[in-house]
Amino acid sequence: MSTYRYQLIQKSWGISIEIRASIEVSAVRNPSNGDSRVWRFLSIDDLNDMPRLRSAPVREVRLTEHLLYLSGEEQQYLQKGLELVSDQLPPQQNIVVTVEDLNFNETDYQPEGLALALAGLLQQHFHLRDVHVPVHYLPEQNRYYFDFEHARFPV
Repeated sequence: MSTYRYQLIQKSWGISIEIRASIEVSAVRNPSNGDSRVWRFLSIDDLNDMPRLRSAPVREVRLTEHLLYLSGEEQQYLQKGLELVSDQLPPQQNIVVTVEDLNFNETDYQPEGLALALAGLLQQHFHLRDVHVPVHYLPEQNRYYFDFEHARFPV
């Protein structure tokens, strides 16, 4: 079980989210493992396109039963957190993150923070480079704007 706290404070208030999750890692199976019949019927075109024939790694976020109350938007932000760091994850590993618990104060919360909480958890667990998502406070809306389109990895 891993725990990570995402915090952002730029003005008189901020965002603070603690996430606890278990992370399962397993090897990606080659579709031919243990079955030589798969290779018997490959054409020359198939052999030239071998990367396409390999199974793609599974990258998935799951919720424990007591977190199923999260809205579709909140679940999408958790998935976004996985996507933010997916290029740095081991390429031939399936990774399933099961979110066990979330702690936050409603007054210090925006659902976008879930993405950075999950990304931070994975960065900590796998020793990945930090991802930088520009965040700007919008006083007229009294909320933070997360610019996911311009996320980058500082050198």
